[in-house]
Amino acid sequence: MQPNTMSDVAAQFVRDMLLHHDTYGYLPIWDLWGQENYCMIGNHAIPVISDAIFAEIPGIDVEKAYKAMVESSTRSHRNSPFEVWEEYGYMPQNLQKMSVSITLEQAFDDWCVAAVAKKLGKTEDYERFHKRSESYRNLLCESLIFMKESLHAHRNLWIRYAEASITPLHADMQVTMTVDRCLHGIFSQPSASR
Repeated sequence: MQPNTMSDVAAQFVRDMLLHHDTYGYLPIWDLWGQENYCMIGNHAIPVISDAIFAEIPGIDVEKAYKAMVESSTRSHRNSPFEVWEEYGYMPQNLQKMSVSITLEQAFDDWCVAAVAKKLGKTEDYERFHKRSESYRNLLCESLIFMKESLHAHRNLWIRYAEASITPLHADMQVTMTVDRCLHGIFSQPSASR
């Protein structure tokens, strides 16, 4: 019996993620013992599938995979209230805990969806998801080169980041996440809404 090639294994992983989508309506976030437990933010299946599509791994239904990526980026579920994402262009801390971390994760996922949309010639989807991928800019404090929380109403809240702070997290400690200074040149255009 000939062993599976790596592309066979990768294609099976993608097909399994698509089966999860068929069951739950979105790609897996953190599946444990056959059940979704929602313990992660963002959707890490999206960049995996994006990479598989760009690698042109055989055995993947690209249109079905793309549809699952879009639905997983638009259908609200725990820790992913996309109606908030669409309305504010970021996750406000007073509406969604771990707002900075979730904003960064979702912006990256949206960039992956936009890249696949562009590859597949889906211009309207590309423009929508590319615009959403720029949402991290709404939390960027360019003068300090920090990512910071933003609120839809002016209230003082203590912030908690999800596995992303350079500062140890304490229950009553406000923290910020530093963006590597070498990336400063990327952030040359100011955001329209802060």
